[in-house]
Amino acid sequence: MNKKLIALAVAAGVAMPMAAVHAGATVFGTVQQEIVSADFDNNNASTSMSGDGMHVVDGMNGGTAANGPGEGSGASSFGAKVTEELGNGMKALAKVNFMFDSSDGGAVSMRDSYVGLSGGFGTVLIGRMNAPSKAINMKWDPFLATFMQARTNGGMSSAYNSYLSNAIAYTNKFGPVNVIAGIGVDETNDNPVSNDADNDHAVDVAISAPIGPVTVVAAYRDTDGVTTTAATAADQKSKTTKLGVKWADGPMSAVLQFEDTENHGLVTEDTEGEHLYANFGYKMGKNLMTVAYGQFECASSGCTNDDGTYLAVGMIHSMSKNTRIHVGYRSTEGEAAAGSTPITDVDVFGLGVRVSF
Repeated sequence: MNKKLIALAVAAGVAMPMAAVHAGATVFGTVQQEIVSADFDNNNASTSMSGDGMHVVDGMNGGTAANGPGEGSGASSFGAKVTEELGNGMKALAKVNFMFDSSDGGAVSMRDSYVGLSGGFGTVLIGRMNAPSKAINMKWDPFLATFMQARTNGGMSSAYNSYLSNAIAYTNKFGPVNVIAGIGVDETNDNPVSNDADNDHAVDVAISAPIGPVTVVAAYRDTDGVTTTAATAADQKSKTTKLGVKWADGPMSAVLQFEDTENHGLVTEDTEGEHLYANFGYKMGKNLMTVAYGQFECASSGCTNDDGTYLAVGMIHSMSKNTRIHVGYRSTEGEAAAGSTPITDVDVFGLGVRVSF
């Protein structure tokens, strides 16, 4: 009898906190696997083509002939989010989200981690979160987080492939217009300390406005001085401006986006310049067929590559609400600056499966 009572007590002790967790939090996640075949060509016969051939990846990012394709485009993740009603129209929010490489057991890394309050005044978040300029329209690329995605593969700037850390963000809708603004607090002195201006926090602002079947997006990101560690002049900067238009009517949609990025000293100048991206999609039943194209023109003397082009053609088939497959082709090509090693060109064919919960 005592054993039965103890067992019941243990079961109750486990069930009660589990019930509390399920009542106040939502656990979510995504697991993705892709089978891709890559063909590299950097116009240099002496370079090893170790990236060529078949790969099983979470998601393929670019890649080099020497190291093979990069893995982990951000699809596989897990986390939890909480929403609590506080009364008088206010809510408390919290979210934690981790990314991992599901294909070979790569390291787990933090994505979102914030708390917040929402009400008639809008929503205020504190912690780490998607940069507003990224969050405002990151799903405009239907191939996002696959081997065919535009960013990191030559179609979009990597400046928006980021999170805002140590941040305070505000979002609200003013009529149909959605506004997201954030400040990433600079917690360290620049080196030398004389360069520290105490107001070199990262600023990120984005606006989205629907006009009939058209949605217009504008975003600006300025990270002047933040995370600067080199003992150099105080003119280090990273700034990006983005303008985008999306048209959607029935089964058809089209996107046109322009980005202008300045990167001096903080990150590689290969990302400095202008990106032009476009896609056209047609949805037929559970199938979405998309053609995407991008161009990059480097504007810095520090570039090892003058320009680049991106092309992706593929289809996404929704098998259910939580399961989808994607199949297609992606090409990334570049032209080298005078006297430098040519960028590696790559052609990729692949198939992927994504399951969310």
